[in-house]
Amino acid sequence: MLARFLRRKFGLLPELDAALQKLSGIPLDALENLADELQDFETLEELQNWIAAQTKRANRQA
Repeated sequence: MLARFLRRKFGLLPELDAALQKLSGIPLDALENLADELQDFETLEELQNWIAAQTKRANRQA
């Protein structure tokens, strides 16, 4: 569902596809937060930064 919303917001971009692949390593609770926060993202870069921050957080907790 998130992928559908993000594609609708940012379009069909290779950069978005790469970002979506990284979502699989992010915990479910963070993905639920993304569902709320994605409305505030204005650029794909903001999404990429969010994914990078969540990935770092998940790696520290592992």
